[in-house]
Amino acid sequence: MIYALDTIWYVFSTAMQTINPTRQLMGYMAAQDWPPKTIAFDSFYLLTLGDTPIGKESWSAQTSFYMMTCQFQWINKGTEASTYNNVLGRNRGDRVRTNYQMRQELLQALYPGFATKEQIAFANGGLTITPLPESIWWTGMPTFVPREDRESGLMFTVATVKIGSMITTSEAA
Repeated sequence: MIYALDTIWYVFSTAMQTINPTRQLMGYMAAQDWPPKTIAFDSFYLLTLGDTPIGKESWSAQTSFYMMTCQFQWINKGTEASTYNNVLGRNRGDRVRTNYQMRQELLQALYPGFATKEQIAFANGGLTITPLPESIWWTGMPTFVPREDRESGLMFTVATVKIGSMITTSEAA
């Protein structure tokens, strides 16, 4: 399962280097660890929520199919649209535009919805990537759920993605 998670993050982060190289990518974490103590605004986080077997019709003693539920999350703070001291927190002129820009970047980075599964290892201060002879796939159109805190003006967005992968018994061990 780690190969599927590593692969989607690798595919996403590699695509983002072309789409918007200035966008911060904060890595992945378990959903129960969200939010971190320090938030990087306008940055992508990938949260893992759980894994579900697809079912008996796609299961064998050697290989099982799993769907992993993940959420890309980000918080937009925006910049004040006015310098007045009595401006409400909601008056942050560019937060909605930045939010939609990040949605577009996510859609572009997740295209085409599949990739060769990669085994990723860190050794000698470098990254080693070994392609595996199978693919992973994910929902190409994530479900976006924005929320807004009226007092602070912060906009929270969640984009849910399901990742499908084969898990061999040798990989699970």
